[in-house]
Amino acid sequence: MKQKILLLPFFHIHMHNRLRWQVVLYCLLGLVFLAISTYYTIQESFRLAFPLGGFFFGTIAGVIFSRICRISWDHGAKQVIGRFDGIGFSLLVAFIIFEFFRDDIVGLFVNGSAIITTSFALLSGIMAGRVIGIRGKVRDVLREQNIIK
Repeated sequence: MKQKILLLPFFHIHMHNRLRWQVVLYCLLGLVFLAISTYYTIQESFRLAFPLGGFFFGTIAGVIFSRICRISWDHGAKQVIGRFDGIGFSLLVAFIIFEFFRDDIVGLFVNGSAIITTSFALLSGIMAGRVIGIRGKVRDVLREQNIIK
């Protein structure tokens, strides 16, 4: 019987608590940001191109920003753990700077009233991308340890 590879039901057994809660937090924040973006899109009757584009580019950025945390296997605890390294710290600083200037950066591509909707869609995409990136890294580590195929 082939093993299903899901995010939390199987991985949670082999993930350190802090890493697991980090993924749960990203999922919850992503859903909240997506709900806010959806609300403003419906309320203001915006075109779907702005939030969809923000979500798409946010997901790509989130996968890149998932590099912030180096995922590895802890032989003592027999769990997957996440740590910061030099490149990850540099990406974290870049992410924080991006957050401060997010509205200005989004404002270059989107007109005034759609900035909020696109910004929240971008944040939602970043959270989704980080979950996707972490999931891929955890899966790679579990494959290296011959826990999954």
